[in-house]
Amino acid sequence: MSEKNDRKNAKLGFFVLISLVLFLVAIFFIGSARDMFNTTFEVHAHFKDVEGLTRGNNVRLSGVKIGTVRSVEIANDSMVTVTLKIRENDRRFINKDARAIIGSDGLIGNTIVVIEPGRMGIPVEDGDTITAASQTSAQDIMNTLETTGQNVLAITQDLQKITQQINSGEGTIGRLISSPDLANNLEDAVVNLEATSQRTARISGNISQMVNQLQNNKQGPVHTLINDTTFTYVYDSLKQNLRTTGQNVSQISGELEKLSNQLNNENNTLDVLLRDSTFASDLQRTMNNAAEGTENFNQSLEALQQHWLLRGFFRRRNK
Repeated sequence: MSEKNDRKNAKLGFFVLISLVLFLVAIFFIGSARDMFNTTFEVHAHFKDVEGLTRGNNVRLSGVKIGTVRSVEIANDSMVTVTLKIRENDRRFINKDARAIIGSDGLIGNTIVVIEPGRMGIPVEDGDTITAASQTSAQDIMNTLETTGQNVLAITQDLQKITQQINSGEGTIGRLISSPDLANNLEDAVVNLEATSQRTARISGNISQMVNQLQNNKQGPVHTLINDTTFTYVYDSLKQNLRTTGQNVSQISGELEKLSNQLNNENNTLDVLLRDSTFASDLQRTMNNAAEGTENFNQSLEALQQHWLLRGFFRRRNK
């Protein structure tokens, strides 16, 4: 009887020992998961929306778990304060300008806190508050996709209307597709444009060749005009002479205008000679009388030369 009880007690003790070991192992793993056996420090972050974050959710840095969410508390109607419990060994990787972002563990996993380490080079201290940044949530993505779908639908409807208009021959493109004459005209315009481009290229080549020839021909007149410094002096002198000539011409024109005004004056002698017919007749008659008197005087003089009293005087004079 005693031996049988000893076997039962041995089995019971072995069962209790196994249970105790399993319990201790479970406590170890749970404590490790909850950082119960590691030295930790706390930092805070203020979010507008924690998107379902709860106490005990993981905190990750570069995809590695470094702590857990200790508490999630509503600070006011527009802000939620999240306290993070992080392992002391990972403090050196988190700077004071670090950012906390609400993320998810996989596509449809639990909500987690993702920490961006920052670049300041000064590690955070226990109780510090780091910057909280919002990440695009699944709802925002769905809203964006819905808006995008509506836009795509509207664009599709517009494209359908444009296609119908083109098929019915409306608009420039529609007429271009449905009208062979317009297509031929467009083709002719393209051919003419190509020919014009070719002519322009040839003209440009000729101009370039001409410029090269002008540059290389150092004895030509163009090169002399461009590079001869004495031409500037000649040009300035010619310009000054032209200016002086212009001034003289202007002065002569003024004098001619004055003379013309004087000639047009009715009291002018020349105007009387030109315009008064009576004076012209008298002048003509006077000239005729003078001619007749001169003729008579010549005849009288010849008669005197033949007279015997004066014949000797004229002979001596001729000698």
